[in-house]
Amino acid sequence: MHRIGIFSGTFDPVHEGHIAFANESMRALSLDNVLFIPEVSPRRKKNVTTIEERIKLLKRRLSRERGLAVFSLDTEQTNSDTTFTLLSKRFPESSFIILIGSDIAFGLEHWDDIETIAQRHSFAIGMRTDADKEKLRHVLEKLSIQASFIYTNHDSISSSQLRTKK
Repeated sequence: MHRIGIFSGTFDPVHEGHIAFANESMRALSLDNVLFIPEVSPRRKKNVTTIEERIKLLKRRLSRERGLAVFSLDTEQTNSDTTFTLLSKRFPESSFIILIGSDIAFGLEHWDDIETIAQRHSFAIGMRTDADKEKLRHVLEKLSIQASFIYTNHDSISSSQLRTKK
């Protein structure tokens, strides 16, 4: 059975923190590959670079990485029903590990259908420098989520910081 990391997000822009997290997740969790899934209409974000441009930049950056690839959905936003149905059809005989940053992990209780997702999939959480690990453990325990914490040397980089430097 293949083990595939699912890394959904805005990626505006993709940066070394994303790449380091994906690569370390592959190594630490013995993943066969990681699929970057850029959201067409990211939640709670305005003035996002077009999806076409973000996909182009992702493909260019990931072309230098073994095991990392872009996977495009025909939906506006990722959600458990659509995303995992499509992935299961495209990658039968695979298990999926959801990759998210610690900033996103604190909001897991607000995800639609989180109970079902947590029963079917485990999580890899990229820990940011300022993340409160004990508070995050409490959130995960409350939701019965199995997760691995992933640490890299690029844990303080964020796309929003990079956008403001432009």
